[in-house]
Amino acid sequence: MEKPFDIAATAHARFLYGRHRHVIGTFYILPLTPAIAELAESGIITHGNPGDQLIAATAITHQVPLITADEKLHAVPGLRCIW
Repeated sequence: MEKPFDIAATAHARFLYGRHRHVIGTFYILPLTPAIAELAESGIITHGNPGDQLIAATAITHQVPLITADEKLHAVPGLRCIW
């Protein structure tokens, strides 16, 4: 059985792939590690949504850009945002 995060990521990946084939290539489901959880709770990521804090911490930890229009996430130090 897929975990809730896996299902959400898979559904989102299908949506993006279908509309932006030239931009999106391969998707990976990244694990939630203790280091990511610690960063999400460290106070560096001040976004009020815990889910968004985990997503931002994952992007920072893996040094990958985050595709988001959320202005709060654009203000997070060390987080590279696209869009």
